[in-house]
Amino acid sequence: AFLADLLDREIGEEPLILMGKCHEREAVPYKAFDAVIDALTRHLLRLTNTQLSLLLPPDIAALGQIFPVLRRVMAIDMAPLKQAELEDRRGLRRRAAVALKRLLGRLAAQRPLLVVIDNLQWGDPDSAELLASLVEPPDALPALLLLAWRDEDLARNPVLQAIAKLGTAAQSSVVATHLQVGPLAREFAEALALAMMRKDTDESRRRAEIMAKEAGGSPLFIVELVRFRQSGIASTSSHTDPEVTLDQVLRARIENLPATARHVLDIVAVAGRPVGQKQVSAAAALGRDEPAALARLRNGHYVRTAGSGEDAQIETFHNRIREASMALLAPQQLQRLHASLLRVLTAASGDAATDVDALAYHALGAGDDVAALRYSLEAARRAHAVFANHDALRHYDAVLRLLEAADAPDTRVLRIQVKEEAAEAARQAGLYERAKQLLLRLLEHETDPVRRAELHVSLGRVAQERGDTGDAIVQLETALRDFGKKPPGNLWELGVDAAGQFLQHLFRSWTPNFVPKTSDDPHAQKRADTMFALIRIYYFIDVAKVMWAGVTTINMAPQFRKGGDVSMAYSFYGVLLFGMGRLGLSEKYCTEAVTLARLAGDPVAEAIGLMRLGTTVQFANRLDRGQQLLGESIELFKSIGEMWELQTGLMLHATGYFMMGEFAKAEPIYDEMGRYGDELHMVMHQGWHQAWAPFCRYLRGELDAESTQRSLDRAIELSASAKDVANTVASLQHMANLAVREGQVERAAGLAVRTHECVSRYLVLVPFLQRARIDAAEAALFALESGAVSVKASTLRKIVKDGYRIAGAIGWMYPFLKGPSMRIHARYVALRHGADAAEPLFRKAIAVAEATPNRWETAHVWYDAARALPKLRKECRAQARRLFEAMGCVAELRRLERELPD
Repeated sequence: AFLADLLDREIGEEPLILMGKCHEREAVPYKAFDAVIDALTRHLLRLTNTQLSLLLPPDIAALGQIFPVLRRVMAIDMAPLKQAELEDRRGLRRRAAVALKRLLGRLAAQRPLLVVIDNLQWGDPDSAELLASLVEPPDALPALLLLAWRDEDLARNPVLQAIAKLGTAAQSSVVATHLQVGPLAREFAEALALAMMRKDTDESRRRAEIMAKEAGGSPLFIVELVRFRQSGIASTSSHTDPEVTLDQVLRARIENLPATARHVLDIVAVAGRPVGQKQVSAAAALGRDEPAALARLRNGHYVRTAGSGEDAQIETFHNRIREASMALLAPQQLQRLHASLLRVLTAASGDAATDVDALAYHALGAGDDVAALRYSLEAARRAHAVFANHDALRHYDAVLRLLEAADAPDTRVLRIQVKEEAAEAARQAGLYERAKQLLLRLLEHETDPVRRAELHVSLGRVAQERGDTGDAIVQLETALRDFGKKPPGNLWELGVDAAGQFLQHLFRSWTPNFVPKTSDDPHAQKRADTMFALIRIYYFIDVAKVMWAGVTTINMAPQFRKGGDVSMAYSFYGVLLFGMGRLGLSEKYCTEAVTLARLAGDPVAEAIGLMRLGTTVQFANRLDRGQQLLGESIELFKSIGEMWELQTGLMLHATGYFMMGEFAKAEPIYDEMGRYGDELHMVMHQGWHQAWAPFCRYLRGELDAESTQRSLDRAIELSASAKDVANTVASLQHMANLAVREGQVERAAGLAVRTHECVSRYLVLVPFLQRARIDAAEAALFALESGAVSVKASTLRKIVKDGYRIAGAIGWMYPFLKGPSMRIHARYVALRHGADAAEPLFRKAIAVAEATPNRWETAHVWYDAARALPKLRKECRAQARRLFEAMGCVAELRRLERELPD
């Protein structure tokens, strides 16, 4: 009320206030938002259909799945949701978070919005993640969020630690103010005590002084001390007892309650959250004595009520009162009270129990294992269904403890099922080690080869998302073997099998009328899915296996029953052709993949086809078309929740803008990829983010060299843990670039060697990483020109020659590398043979670069020509400056002024 009045006076209009509160013993999914969404629902029910049509965002049905209470609003209940969207819980949760953000944002545009959540120390990790999504850039919720918590457990509470970080991240648009509510000053504490005693005498002032000292500045303690003294419970000696604590005062008050009032308070305390007055009455069974007992508790500020009549909700007046009451209960009393509440709540809900979290809690407390098993399992599955996986996992753990304690043969099937569900919840929550341990325990006792294969697939998914690509390959190849397709065990087998697959593919290409029968093998689909999963990893790890897997899947394609699978096979064969430099054929197969996916109505296959096609077009130097296709694929991936491919698509999309010199567009896309990597605990993508986003900020002048270097060091650490050689190459090339731009001669020489060695060992032909050859050569040239002594000149010259020769050869397959290789060649000729010999080469390199959309490279051709050709310096310098200014490339402009002053 105070905040509402304050906002009304400051802003001049009535705010919309959505209030929530966490309760320690409450176990509903997204508990911090439970009451907030209730308040939101009440507000929406007051609106007309026309008003709702302007407010509700496109994905409102997903939000209704996460928070079923919203489906009381007819427009939300009737919003369509496809079955595929329901099955994709990870995507469903993400779309729900976006829908909530948009809905609250639209409400905030109509009137000031205040969201209040109290007692966040008892919140849950799922709520913390949802809250973070509301305030994350680039479109943070335009509202005032008032979050309150007790911080005595801040250091050990992961929820509070996550909440405390809100608004502190780089690029955050949130203004976060942390207010520590400290103790009252001595004079104010005395004034409060005196005011509560309602008398101003020498004796009352003396008592107020003692109470203020005892309270230590706690307003709650002062209030309770006054009530304690006025109740007549306190002894004379305790007036000056400096060791008295709030818990002692509260316990003394509670112990002196009449038995009937004490019984009602115990029930409310054990409930642990607001509970209906009707249920309290039934559990207490006090008959005519109940109204007086409840009145005593209200008047003494032991409990508070909201609502009226049978709908009234009762809770303890303060959490410390509940804690004190619970501390006084013997174990047998506690068990009886849980049993009473379980009986009452079960009778109220019948078979269609809605508050299964409360039922599970009280069944466990009552020692009723049968009921606890039933309700805990139902609570786990309900939480999992709305992607509240931390909450689901807690319930699954309770179920497993009950099942393992029972150790009955007839529960074996249920134990297996619960472990699988718990493992999936742990994976989706990013608790990968927990998921792995659950799956390994299942694998130990499984004898059926197909079931073992399925568990290996699950272990592969866990390892892939965790960033352990080596383990992911082992698990998926094991699954593939169990599904009846033996992967090559060594290089000899790989070569023979790949050659055989290529010959088979050629035969089918030459005999188009030959169509093999669709396979009746029940494991054919599982083999295909496993192959597709492996190809996604092989592409970053093993070029030989990419070739084998790509041509194997295209040979398998005619046997697939689903058009989407055929499309996927075409997409991955297109990847293989792309890696071989056959961009024309790659584009043909990827285009066909998109067509097949659309005919089959398979959005996953369509998104993958679009991304592969966009990548092929991008590295043919048709950047605008490539960016368009990648953007379409990203939107599809977001709608279906395919996160691994989404992050890869974001990486390629951002890199396209990087090549175009549009760093301001690239940076937020890299940041978005990084947020998903953090959210999903995907180490590989976290490393990608650390390698690229800070370097964009450095080039734009928003991050200093030292901070950029720390981020790149972190990128290499993450990439090493994920065994991701590709991003190690990218990180090193950015380090080399950084050393050159900061004029660090010896460091540039060392990084030239490291980058050249790393990219030479990396056999997978990821085209944009071949750019590392150019950056290594550029660092080596800078070191040669500046007289570096830490690396032999012959070594540096070899790096330069390897760079422009290999990049030049690759450039005939990937046109974006032509200009850079010609530039390095021209610069090397200038170093070795002088400006006159280099001028024709520079002119040719400039002509090639100017014909491409790659402004980043074009600017560097002009810059290097300005350095190498004194006769053309003024003209070349002006062209380089124009391009660097257009790109907002502050780091390059600084280098231009330092090395080529007017």
